[in-house]
Amino acid sequence: MRLLVAAWSVIGHKGPNQEHYWWEIGAMINNELPGIEGLELWREWSKKDPDYEHCWEDGEDPCAARWYATWRNDGARYNMAHLIDLADRVDPDRKRFKQVGLDKLIEDVEAIPLRYKEEVLDGEDLIQRYMDIDNDPKNENPALHNQAVHKLAIEAKRGNAAEIERLVDTHEMFNRTKGQKPLAIDELDDTPFEYLIPGLLPKPWTLLIHADGGTGKTAMCQTVAKHIGHGKAFNVYGALVNVPVGKVLWLNGDQNERILRRQMKLIGCDKNVRVVTEWDMQWYSRFKKMQNKYAYDLVVIDSLDGCNDSNPYELNIERVCVTYQKTC
Repeated sequence: MRLLVAAWSVIGHKGPNQEHYWWEIGAMINNELPGIEGLELWREWSKKDPDYEHCWEDGEDPCAARWYATWRNDGARYNMAHLIDLADRVDPDRKRFKQVGLDKLIEDVEAIPLRYKEEVLDGEDLIQRYMDIDNDPKNENPALHNQAVHKLAIEAKRGNAAEIERLVDTHEMFNRTKGQKPLAIDELDDTPFEYLIPGLLPKPWTLLIHADGGTGKTAMCQTVAKHIGHGKAFNVYGALVNVPVGKVLWLNGDQNERILRRQMKLIGCDKNVRVVTEWDMQWYSRFKKMQNKYAYDLVVIDSLDGCNDSNPYELNIERVCVTYQKTC
């Protein structure tokens, strides 16, 4: 109350045609003292304005008429800070506080060191918030998903969405390895290997194919996909081996749909194969959902470079392969 009194005691009036300024002063007082005390302060200050003496004639009360019905919208943005700022422009040395006996209190308050603790999401909350974003159907659109995770990164004081993705990946790895405790040799996983193509292509496995452009990398992968999709015997070291029927996911980034369709048809890779065009390696979360739902036996990424449009200058092939292998 005394802070308000000290402030408006030095704030002057601006003369005629300044009703909005008068209204702003009332809004500032109302936000701190919305009751009758605030109204009385505004009245007292307003009655001292010689250019608006006529507004009080015949018992009229312009302050009361505006007090209880004006501040719900624009008035809410005015507060004590604005009032003190106006007063400081007139009284930069703040001598007004001495007049109301607040000078010592203000000195003591200003002498207190300012300490604050920045609120940052803890690890469990951060991971849960990410899971909520990831499971929200509206974030099926990768652009909306990335923006939601980016906003979470800002709130959590992390660098960007990619840092959140890596953090969650680390969390899942920790759980998957049961806390990364040292294991004896006999405690290591001894699950027998499965083979998509016996003697040639085990599962799970990551195979990186590298060669010059136009030398047949895509055609070779399409041939392998055809044999797996059809369950067609494959020549391994001169002998035909039976290949169990499997499901293939083709993540395409190099070819347009018409060219890819023609290639697949010519080779005969048209059974048990699903294609996602214009794939981006950044969409690992979407890949996990697809793989968990459909359990594809073979996933072909054609190519790592073509599927990395979102970040073409920082293609970490090792990280990409390891990350995707964990899900397959």
